[in-house]
Amino acid sequence: MDKELRELFCLKIGLENTCFKKKMLKQGVEVLFERAYQIDTMLNLYELLIELSQKMEPEELKTLLVFPNLLAFLYDRWLKEEDSHMEELQCSIEKNVEELQEKYQKVKKEEMEGMAA
Repeated sequence: MDKELRELFCLKIGLENTCFKKKMLKQGVEVLFERAYQIDTMLNLYELLIELSQKMEPEELKTLLVFPNLLAFLYDRWLKEEDSHMEELQCSIEKNVEELQEKYQKVKKEEMEGMAA
């Protein structure tokens, strides 16, 4: 029975994912660009749920099976979470710019020393 519940759950969220994709494919290019984050996140949610379903208890699966629009619900909840993505991206940019600057200064110094020799 556990295996059947998992399969049913995977079919349910697979159907939700397919419906979402079809809805997005009807949109124009501009809308797709505007919704790129949503599209990526919905796919990630779907993939994670497929993975996590293998570890879920039967009662959890039963609850999620009857929950309407689970992917959309989880996406909406995700948007309300504190996210450090932009901070991490900013730190990464700053670190890489600093490294590039250091390497540039090193190359520039070596060129100047080579011209002086």
